[in-house]
Amino acid sequence: MNVYFSFNSSHVHRTGHIGDFAIISEEAIAKGIRRIVALTGPEASKALRKSHQLEVAVHELESRSDEFAQGGRGEAGNRGNILRNIVELNEDVSRAPIPYWNKHKLRTALGDLKRKLDEQERSAMTAMASDVATKAKELAEANKGAPFIVAELPAKSSGKALDGALKQVKIVSPDTAALFFSVDHEAGKIMCLSAVPKSAVKNGLKATEWVGSVTQLLGGRGGGKPESAQASGPNVKCLAEAVQTAISFAKSHLKASQPAAEKATSEKAEPAKGSTVSKGKKSASSLILHFPEGLKNAALFPRMAAGFSGNSVDINSKGVAELVLEKDGSVLLKGSSAIAYHLAGNSLGPVDAETLQWVFYADNHLIPYVLSSTMGNKGCGKQALHTSLKCLDSVLSERNYLNSSKMSLGDLAVFCSLIPLSKDGTAQNAPELGKYNNVKRWFTAIRSQKPVIEILEGK
Repeated sequence: MNVYFSFNSSHVHRTGHIGDFAIISEEAIAKGIRRIVALTGPEASKALRKSHQLEVAVHELESRSDEFAQGGRGEAGNRGNILRNIVELNEDVSRAPIPYWNKHKLRTALGDLKRKLDEQERSAMTAMASDVATKAKELAEANKGAPFIVAELPAKSSGKALDGALKQVKIVSPDTAALFFSVDHEAGKIMCLSAVPKSAVKNGLKATEWVGSVTQLLGGRGGGKPESAQASGPNVKCLAEAVQTAISFAKSHLKASQPAAEKATSEKAEPAKGSTVSKGKKSASSLILHFPEGLKNAALFPRMAAGFSGNSVDINSKGVAELVLEKDGSVLLKGSSAIAYHLAGNSLGPVDAETLQWVFYADNHLIPYVLSSTMGNKGCGKQALHTSLKCLDSVLSERNYLNSSKMSLGDLAVFCSLIPLSKDGTAQNAPELGKYNNVKRWFTAIRSQKPVIEILEGK
């Protein structure tokens, strides 16, 4: 094979005068003919320096990607920012007059990095969808039989995850209408999905109208059918108001305008005088709270709620597999929140939308985060717990209790969700509450209530 070289007229006395040498491109210009373009001297030195700078930039992106994969957050660790930086850096590498071999190496590294991020995102979305479905199932079980559920779930902007959550509600409680919200702060998006059974549609609640009641607050658009609808928008700060609006709308459009647990309060028996929660004695109302040993923390909420209202309730933790309230030999309610709602009555004030918001917040956010933290998970769960505690501390900086100046059922729900963080139920022995002074003050105030003392100290 004969190889011929053609050079532009250039003469040097010796090769040392050429200095640095960098081949910056190589391409075919005709059959059997290729063109190689190279730089020498100062221009080649400049190309080598640029090549080094781009290498450093690629290594920094790889480090940021690894930090993000390990749970790092913040603007620099935002996945969207990293992807944008990959695209921008890839364009810089393509345009830069740098050694051809290094250009190929850097572009390959950036392509591998993007594929790695995409794989991580797919795995994270799968895990998130599973987590959201589990929380929705727990929420449905706690409110089984209720005419409607409104709650926020950590699904970011995944409509698929929210749809899976709605399917869980349909399986556990087929006659319950549900509307779930999710906020994705990174994408600047809030969305909601709703599923309404035909029985609720006949009673006056249509998914399109229900979602439509909050669409304007979200600042976007929505649509669907009477049985299912969705909406999304950019106003991520409207979550609390949107939840309250959705609850009010459901109440006003359903003939059964209160959740099942609230209707059951009218059936409560007269409490035995001078008693709160009894153990081992036959109660005047024949109410028995059954719970397995593994759910003793979940049982604290209804037991304390009964203590505040004066309801006499027997407790049994043997031979049972779930948390239920039995009346006259029949199961009346299931789930910690629904039972607490029923037993508390109006002893802690009326249960309005804001109170329900805190009950849902405890169920959907705090309990999973606390459980994750107490089981030794030092990753996202613990970080999410401290984010929630910071939020609570901010709210309590301006008020004595979560709703107002008086303790509510929402306060009790949040308090009970945080109890596992303490060895003896006091703020002093809860290390996670260390730097949140407002939370510790509020926690101590509730801990000093007589019904709480009686349950925690067994008096």
